[in-house]
Amino acid sequence: MKQIATYLPVFTGFYNTIFDESDSFIESELQDEESFRSHYPDLDHIPWPFIQENFWDCIDGRSGEIGVVTQLVDNIARFYQDECNAPFILGARYERMNSPREYNFANDSVDCVIDVDLDGLKRYLKENEDDFADFLRRRYTSCDGFMSHYPNTVEEWREDTEDFNELDGHYLGSILDFIADRELDDPVMDLYYYAEPHEAYYNSIEIKTQSLIDNWRAEDLYDKVAAFIEEHWVHKLGWDEMWCYVIASERLDPKGPDLSKEKRLYLITEDDLKDCGPLSRVTSRYDEPVLKRMLKEINEEIDNSHVGNLV
Repeated sequence: MKQIATYLPVFTGFYNTIFDESDSFIESELQDEESFRSHYPDLDHIPWPFIQENFWDCIDGRSGEIGVVTQLVDNIARFYQDECNAPFILGARYERMNSPREYNFANDSVDCVIDVDLDGLKRYLKENEDDFADFLRRRYTSCDGFMSHYPNTVEEWREDTEDFNELDGHYLGSILDFIADRELDDPVMDLYYYAEPHEAYYNSIEIKTQSLIDNWRAEDLYDKVAAFIEEHWVHKLGWDEMWCYVIASERLDPKGPDLSKEKRLYLITEDDLKDCGPLSRVTSRYDEPVLKRMLKEINEEIDNSHVGNLV
């Protein structure tokens, strides 16, 4: 037996593939409000429409994905033994998952160590050498838009791997892709149903409910500040409705609010009016003393209102 570091064969990544369980998980969790609230009692005060719209933001999808690929690695040896006529694949251990920065040209992959009976593997390749040669031609022949980094003949592969004894890196994973491709009509689908990774995703995913609570508090406060400004100051200053929301958004960051009294996030400052998008036009209508007096009055009214007590 030899332990060989390679990539997880057959696995095609998560982006736009059957292995992505995120949509089905969210659909399942949001299918019934009563059931959802029984699972997440700390979100009981959050309105259901807000939860439906923002639940994705509190999901740590990476934890679920690692659960899936760990499940696949744990089952890959038995999958080859049971489904691919490959008893020489003896075991496997997960090492890490790799994800590209952008998914334009690549998808997720998994590094693992696979235990192999090399004598059995070499017998399989010898018995099916013509099919292996066809596989190499199809996968590794350069063409317009594709430059192969590996040779496309059995002879060159035998030479590069010292007669299939040194298979670390890309080589073993590709040979196992060949075996699955030869033995099965749809190896990706077969691996998915063999390993049942959806259960691993559900058991591994982390739900950060506090982030949803923070976002709700921020958005709720944002709406209240904007509504207060609109009610008391929009018509008085001749602003349109959009500007009060611009002010509010400058003071309240829904992505990561600090709602402590010390930060006074609802407090409107002179810079908000001078540098905030369309509000910069407001400053041309008022001289500096008038502008400062307006700001003082707005903030005093906010302080003395129910909005001021929220922070």
